[in-house]
Amino acid sequence: MFIRILPLFLLGGVFISTHLQAQPEGIIYDNYVYDEHIKSVQLTPLDTDNPVPLIELDTREALLLSFDELEGEGDRYNYTVILCNQDWTKSDLDPMEYMGGFTDDTIDDYEYSDRTVIDYVHYELELPNEDVNWTKSGNYLLVVYDDDDNLLLTKRFMVVSPVLIAGVRDSKPTNAAKIRTYQEFDFEVNNEISQLKNPQKFLTASVLQNGRWDNALTGIPPAYVLGDRIVFDYQDQITFRAGKEFRLFDTRSLRFPGTGVEEVLFPEGKPYEAILFPDFIRNDQSYLQQVDFNGEYFIINDDSPNSNAGVAAEYTNVFFTLKTGTPFYGDDVYVLGAFNDWRCDRASKMIYNDVVNGYVAKILLKQGVYDYAYATLPSDEKKTINRDDIFKKIEGDSYQTENSYLFLFYYRPLGARYDDLIGYRFYPDVKR
Repeated sequence: MFIRILPLFLLGGVFISTHLQAQPEGIIYDNYVYDEHIKSVQLTPLDTDNPVPLIELDTREALLLSFDELEGEGDRYNYTVILCNQDWTKSDLDPMEYMGGFTDDTIDDYEYSDRTVIDYVHYELELPNEDVNWTKSGNYLLVVYDDDDNLLLTKRFMVVSPVLIAGVRDSKPTNAAKIRTYQEFDFEVNNEISQLKNPQKFLTASVLQNGRWDNALTGIPPAYVLGDRIVFDYQDQITFRAGKEFRLFDTRSLRFPGTGVEEVLFPEGKPYEAILFPDFIRNDQSYLQQVDFNGEYFIINDDSPNSNAGVAAEYTNVFFTLKTGTPFYGDDVYVLGAFNDWRCDRASKMIYNDVVNGYVAKILLKQGVYDYAYATLPSDEKKTINRDDIFKKIEGDSYQTENSYLFLFYYRPLGARYDDLIGYRFYPDVKR
């Protein structure tokens, strides 16, 4: 049965690439930042409306990696990519079997910040490129590290060779208790053109909500095969908590506070401070339709509209306040979004403050527009919670919530040594 996962090169011929190096140790096969000076890490497709790092094989599509190093000096960093299985473990293939160029290269495209209060170096990298590219579809991990093999960051992305046509249908939850709080899906693929052999045994699917891997459903086998129809139709299985529309704040301008920002302070010689309006628990509130970005964030600087936001945007201490009246005894509270990879850690943890009768947090973030939500996890590390439930206590759920879903299809026939990503479908559809 399928499960929810927890967050856990050579050139052709006989010529050996001089770039070949041993991979750094201690790699976490997840979206992860290893150095506290690395900020605003984004890996997004170029020229599409899709925020998920997914591109098609053998096309002109590309991904753009961008990140900042605070108080950096402008070093050149190294990077490599690793082919992974569908469960994000390292594949058995040697790099020369899936790389079409060098196994690694350096990031040479960087700029210094332009007269910002906090100095930083902005890095960018486009993939694939003339030096580093790939020959197979599947899950990949981008790894960035320094000359001493110290890890800086890792980011997941997907390369797909689409041979399947998929159809998705949202349905009323089978379980009556979930009708007002969950979203359920049935889907199927057409095997007429691809003619996959024994798809019921060798084909599996993964489903992501809002680009999140921490609560993804993975390893889903077909329920049945009917002619050329490969059907994934399970009752009360392919379900997600609907959540609520994300909270949002806008720091595109520090001169004129935007949505969600109560005031902006300018401490002399220190970073700007954006004080957000206090938030409140809304798990018992009815659904309110509002525009959000399904947890994503965008770096924008309206104070210098003619400048490159990558180097002109300021880093700002953002102050969050969640009014609860009393503490959540037995639970820790976190503020999460794509900006911190949905990671419940020390940087995202909030502290209860008796003065405000609620939880507070200060997070250093670059100017832009940010979606966020409040999560709870048991304080006792021995207790576990389904990652799909972390927003339940504070945010609540409404079936009307507009979420984005990504359906991925992996095929590994008998004798194959890696999971071939052969199909995908966005729901609702996005423009590519």
